[in-house]
Amino acid sequence: MKNENEEIKTKKSGLKISDLLYRLDDEVKKILEHYNDATATESDLNKIKDYYYKKKYLLRLKESWNTFNVLTH
Repeated sequence: MKNENEEIKTKKSGLKISDLLYRLDDEVKKILEHYNDATATESDLNKIKDYYYKKKYLLRLKESWNTFNVLTH
């Protein structure tokens, strides 16, 4: 039973990371789809920069999480 609960928690945590990645992509989707150097505002550039760093961090976290799960199962 304990092992089953741990497995459920592990899956939920992985889903949370995936959900955060999806929402992060959604936040800047319009900016990225219509990006133009000539019309980009400083605000747009800051959002893209924040998006890049957050996504990089979340992907690293997801990779570590997946590696940890492989090692424990």
